[in-house]
Amino acid sequence: MSVTLRQSTDLSDAGRFDRYCATTGTVFSLDSPPKVAGLASRLEAAFETIRNQWWSLGKELGRTPTAELAHMPTCGTYSSDFGVML
Repeated sequence: MSVTLRQSTDLSDAGRFDRYCATTGTVFSLDSPPKVAGLASRLEAAFETIRNQWWSLGKELGRTPTAELAHMPTCGTYSSDFGVML
């Protein structure tokens, strides 16, 4: 599955996709595909599925000298490619 990020000022290709989600409350006024159903609960369930594995790896990597500069060992969902990959 590919994910394409767009700003509300640039929705020109919006009709090409199967589903969409708006994270900022943006009103989608084009002839749009349906919104992703139950996205918040699906994302929460996905995080719960991987959290123990991520937490374990994060604790181990947090012991390295440069861990204070990394997002992954914090297990923060806000900016970790590792979390998205899991």
